[in-house]
Amino acid sequence: MGGPLDPEAVAISGVASINGTDVAGNYTLDSLTSAVQIPVSGYSTFILTANNAFGANSLFVLGTIDGQRYTTISGVDGAGNLVSSLNNPGTYIYPIGGYQFIKVYYAFYISGTITISWIKSSSNNAFNAISASPSGFSVLDCGLAQTTPLGAQSGNNYSLSLSLLRSLRIEQLLSTVPTYQISANNITPATTPTDILTLSGSASKTIRITKIIFTSTQTTAGINNWLIVKRSALNSGGTSSTPTIIPSDSTNPGATAVPVLYSVNPTSLGASVGNVQVQKILSPTPSATTSNDPKIFDFTNSGVDQGIVLRTASELLALNFAGAALPTGLVISVTLQWQEF
Repeated sequence: MGGPLDPEAVAISGVASINGTDVAGNYTLDSLTSAVQIPVSGYSTFILTANNAFGANSLFVLGTIDGQRYTTISGVDGAGNLVSSLNNPGTYIYPIGGYQFIKVYYAFYISGTITISWIKSSSNNAFNAISASPSGFSVLDCGLAQTTPLGAQSGNNYSLSLSLLRSLRIEQLLSTVPTYQISANNITPATTPTDILTLSGSASKTIRITKIIFTSTQTTAGINNWLIVKRSALNSGGTSSTPTIIPSDSTNPGATAVPVLYSVNPTSLGASVGNVQVQKILSPTPSATTSNDPKIFDFTNSGVDQGIVLRTASELLALNFAGAALPTGLVISVTLQWQEF
């Protein structure tokens, strides 16, 4: 077994227990010692480097807040990917604020050894990650002068950092991407509506549609089928109007996406890419005493998914009624929100 730079290592039932303060350490995991336990109370960040080949999903980092029950800690690899188990040699960074001990565990020993080394740090905000897209984290600053930050990327969606109290804090930063919306109230669609509201893309910007908020009422309460359709070509004909576009920030540049509200169906519908969503939505009577909660089509899944992206001026997204007979007295109120970048 390799000896630690972190002092006072003792092997206990196949687990090497290491004590020390804000220093580098190393150890060799093998058939006799499959785990190393490291005290980390008061520390914020743990950077682990694993050498030599080992089996896929066989190396784990575990943490305990009470010294008894361990749970898996997820970290970030050099490419900015969130990982819960290690597949390959490399360097990984972990947030460890609030833990008493962590354990690097060689779970599925096959043969040979794994040499690991680490740095634990109590630097303020030592682990700071931000995603270039809403679906992943990339390390920007690990707060250690002796360590090169991993996988530095740009972005402004989510920040993952550690506070002065060494507790993990997740923040959602306010977006600076220009955002716009249109709203229409008490709209009566065509008799057998197809596309009722559309938003087409831009020749100069990428359009990300984030959400549609929708309610309806009708003379006799019922459940209606509503479709969200993506098209690769524009509609033509029909009778339509252009709703007023409201920027979220008055300093936003002028919107380039084009919203269209139809009172008479388009004569020709653009080619359909497919139905993004199909929903059965309750439409109560106008005098109903029960709540008419809005239907929210959240295309980003609270910032996790990429939304509906329109990359050309010929693409569009439509709120559609599939040409079904319009229920007597049906009116809708709808809000559509998007970003341009």
